[in-house]
Amino acid sequence: MFRPNRRRPDRLMDHLVEKVSDYCLRHQLLFKEQPVVVGVSGGADSLALLQVLSVLQKSIGFELVAAHLNHGLRGDTADQDQAFVADWCDRLGLRFEYRTTDVRNLSREQGISLEDAGRTARLDFFQTICDELDFGQAHRMPASIALAHHINDQAETLVMHLGRGSGLDGLVGIQPRNGRLIRPFLDLSRFEIEDYLTRLKIAWQSDETNLEPFALRNRIRHQVLPAWQGALGYDPAMLLGRCAKILGEDKQLLDQLTADAAADCLQNNRLLCAQWLLLHPALQSRVIRQYWRLATGSPKDLSFAHVRLIREWLPTAKPGGQLCLPGAWRLIVREDGAILELDTGREALPEPVIQPISLRVPGITIIPWKMCQIHTYFIEYDDNIVYNNTTACFDPARIRDCVVRKRQPGDRIHPAGRTGGKRLKKFMNEQGIPPEQRDSLLVVAKGSEVVWLPGFAVGADFTPDPDGSTGRRVVCMTALPLD
Repeated sequence: MFRPNRRRPDRLMDHLVEKVSDYCLRHQLLFKEQPVVVGVSGGADSLALLQVLSVLQKSIGFELVAAHLNHGLRGDTADQDQAFVADWCDRLGLRFEYRTTDVRNLSREQGISLEDAGRTARLDFFQTICDELDFGQAHRMPASIALAHHINDQAETLVMHLGRGSGLDGLVGIQPRNGRLIRPFLDLSRFEIEDYLTRLKIAWQSDETNLEPFALRNRIRHQVLPAWQGALGYDPAMLLGRCAKILGEDKQLLDQLTADAAADCLQNNRLLCAQWLLLHPALQSRVIRQYWRLATGSPKDLSFAHVRLIREWLPTAKPGGQLCLPGAWRLIVREDGAILELDTGREALPEPVIQPISLRVPGITIIPWKMCQIHTYFIEYDDNIVYNNTTACFDPARIRDCVVRKRQPGDRIHPAGRTGGKRLKKFMNEQGIPPEQRDSLLVVAKGSEVVWLPGFAVGADFTPDPDGSTGRRVVCMTALPLD
């Protein structure tokens, strides 16, 4: 539905800017009229990103906001960094947002490292600005957060995950896009970035904490990778970045194969053991993880050891056999051993009540129990609007105060293209939706009226009029999995 602006930068632009522009075009990171919040510490990487985005802003036409978080760790030096970034924003004519947070106290309160506390505080701050931008104005798409990660960061991440024994999902490293987060510099090296600033005669701030060995990433950057370079005789960062790209392509294929295998093995919240046993071991593990996510609503807690334990237990498990797993969950072999069920051992506990979640228009609505998100954004109504199982358009005035929830007694739906409404239960019967799957479906509703049942129907009373009499601007909703 959306295409990035394909105008290339002026040929007189710096080659690094053009390289970043091509990368953003290839990965669809920047869009016309979309707000972009760029995190700027004042260091070389983020300052260069600020400079480059300020140039691309003119050719692509997105809104740019700079954000700086003072971590409260470095006294006057931190205040100087803040003033430095503010001065650059003033020179470039950009909006500047800042916040001061006691990261050390946050680290103590949450029992996490200073590095993790700083990352959490930054993303929370950037997210807050994005929410304000999404609610304050009508934009084509929700705001993105631009971060200055580059190839050397990718190499450090790969080494860090390799040292933890990560599988393919961890070894793909940092991705160009992850939800709101975009990384326009992921195809650049640290040398290219610093050389760009040097050629422009732009100085940057230095954070002495980046040299301290308390953080794992710092130790990898200043100890492990230099030692590796000394042993190899060349800098491995570029090749590690290439490795992450190759593994990323392999992961995309495996994800598709897993989805196909899961369609055969997972039925009605059960795992069919006979079909599962025919799979390659790599797909067996991935299907188990997918089953765990679907049944528990979270990818957490199921470790490598648990997956291996399940794989070793299942081939010889007898009907009635059980295997205890984290969170009081258990695997139960039903019937003749052909069906496996994931159940909770806390049968006496009532099922948790899922509260409705207010739909953000425009913005991103996270639905934790479904492990998905709904993006809402404004577009101009025209004949080229594409409707599919995950995307639909609505009249802005008619969807005020909508919520996202599970189905409820008394729900009604008037499917677009049909005459008259009916009870949602009757509609589900007509669609052949199995009763055991109905409570897991996502419902966007206004009162008892169904606005959208993703994958099945759009409420006719909430769609824009074809003749445009309700206005040219419409709200587009897209349902996406959580990254």
